[in-house]
Amino acid sequence: MASSESLISKLDNLLAQLLADWDIYTTGLATLLVTYVGYVTFFSKDPDAHPFMLARQAAEAPIRQPGESATLRALDAPHGYPLKAGLGGSVERYTLSWAKM
Repeated sequence: MASSESLISKLDNLLAQLLADWDIYTTGLATLLVTYVGYVTFFSKDPDAHPFMLARQAAEAPIRQPGESATLRALDAPHGYPLKAGLGGSVERYTLSWAKM
């Protein structure tokens, strides 16, 4: 029976060859790559919520600071109007007729 190297042994040899050729240039390239990916990830200017998701749910504030996401409010209480208190319904409307005393 022929002996074959296991997958772990092959991966170990591959990693050893990779690290054997590691030098200052490889360190610099790896540092640049990690820095670029981190910068793109943490400092991107993507909005907090996608515009398609909010198209029929809320109205954007007419004024906002540069680089900030807009303040969103429900369509039934747009900007310039007071907010509704509670759920906007009366308690009497939702009580059962036989429960009234």
